[in-house]
Amino acid sequence: MNRPWRIPLLVLFLVTVAALLVAQEVRLERAVVCTRMENGEPVGTAEAFPADVGTLICFTKLANVGEGTTVVHVWRYGESQMARITLPVSPSDDRTWSFKRVSSAWTGAWRVVIEDANGRVLGEARFTLGK
Repeated sequence: MNRPWRIPLLVLFLVTVAALLVAQEVRLERAVVCTRMENGEPVGTAEAFPADVGTLICFTKLANVGEGTTVVHVWRYGESQMARITLPVSPSDDRTWSFKRVSSAWTGAWRVVIEDANGRVLGEARFTLGK
């Protein structure tokens, strides 16, 4: 027996499933580099820091965080990877941050690439050392 309603119903089902899968992906809402954290918030955010700053922090705020979520902060100086830090993120606290000691000799362009657990790039925070 021919049931013409099956195809539109199947298409509707597939579109709904695809929309739900996309909506569930972790999203980066904010990424900044700062000099310190206070009460879970970044302080001293900037796009350029003095060469003798010593330590910097990359703060990230995420959306669609589920149980067992991790993100990776990849600290890059020019083309060199200087650190790769995997960070757990919980649904109750959808933010995380990593610290990186930086030598005063490493002046120039930096970026922290934020990836999900599968290596998908969510975004990045750029800064310059040695303003």
